[in-house]
Amino acid sequence: KDICCILDELDIFSLIISGLVHDIDHTGKNNAFENSSLSKLSIRYNDSSVLENHHCATFFKIIQDPRYNIFESLDREDYLYCRSLIINCILSTDMKCHFELCKKFEVKLNEFKDNKEAFDNLENKKLLLGMMIHSCDIYGPTKPNAIALKWNDKINKEFSKQVEAEELLELPVTFFMKDLDNI
Repeated sequence: KDICCILDELDIFSLIISGLVHDIDHTGKNNAFENSSLSKLSIRYNDSSVLENHHCATFFKIIQDPRYNIFESLDREDYLYCRSLIINCILSTDMKCHFELCKKFEVKLNEFKDNKEAFDNLENKKLLLGMMIHSCDIYGPTKPNAIALKWNDKINKEFSKQVEAEELLELPVTFFMKDLDNI
């Protein structure tokens, strides 16, 4: 089904913005590290989707400056609608939500098939957009090999730095991030 038949301009705009800002001001660590280290972000967001909440808040703080407010031409209702979609999309990139998100999407898949009206329901639309952003966020290994290997190298370096920080702070080391430089 042509996605433009179920998404309007505000939906598509929100989806694009979500993709652009979903990792804005990333710390280079994961949520588990932020929580176990009791970081400022973990305290601020009460150990719940810490980085994703930070990405949302950072973006919405930036656009408070009139020079960067890409929503200035929208009325309040449309702005709040876009904000709701963007927050939902960014929160959908939290890997702790992966299986729940996939399960919800799988359950709704038959309802979505050949049923444009299913997307008149805001929750269904949010589920679809969240799944789209989440899928894009984790699809790195499906890229052409040369690109996938470059991303893999960058991620391995980021993970190795987190292990160093965990060891320095005497926190439990995230086992799957350890010894990646030996691969």
